[in-house]
Amino acid sequence: MTGQVPHVEPFLDGARLVLAALRYGAGVKGKTVDAMRFGVPVVCTPVGAEGIGIKPGRDAIVAEDAPTLAKGVLELLNDPERCAALSVAGASLVRKRFSRASARKTVGRVFATLRCGICGSGNLIEPPPDGNYPNLSCAETVFALGRAEALGARYQSIWREMVKGRWPSWPGGNPRSAVHEFGFVGGVSDTLRGQPWYSMSEYFPGVPVGTSGPAA
Repeated sequence: MTGQVPHVEPFLDGARLVLAALRYGAGVKGKTVDAMRFGVPVVCTPVGAEGIGIKPGRDAIVAEDAPTLAKGVLELLNDPERCAALSVAGASLVRKRFSRASARKTVGRVFATLRCGICGSGNLIEPPPDGNYPNLSCAETVFALGRAEALGARYQSIWREMVKGRWPSWPGGNPRSAVHEFGFVGGVSDTLRGQPWYSMSEYFPGVPVGTSGPAA
């Protein structure tokens, strides 16, 4: 028995596998996550796998009783290829569910405020519960139509690295950036009209392409 140690990493580095024969407990089991994070194959009870999202047989060997746990340990000790497969699968699972990036996404979802894709306002108009209203205003500040707000949200997803606030601040990080909209009515044009990096156009029957239309 090693007893308490200040750091477990050296032991995980030299381990062929980790046995987490937990009989009781609650929440995510840190010892199981740590082993998988270091790429060490795991043999555990269902309690040892709780809260992690382990698929038995793919990410780890999960067994109910002592004889089956011992059988899983012996199988891994005699099967290097199976060890390698569990090592890769376990490390991949931990990266997907327990990395800092995953934590940031989870926290972002919990504290996210639904905002208009055009003006950034969180003061949204609640649509009626029945019926289909694709053209309802979705923000009380710009009264953007639903389809215009969806377009604005798409713009922001493309330009996310440059967006530091509301739309008019976009060109601050990249003076070469520009937006051209095919249309001139709605929340997008109302918000961006006058910006040196924004232009718009519309088709009018009988008006030559490239010339000013009746609304000029």
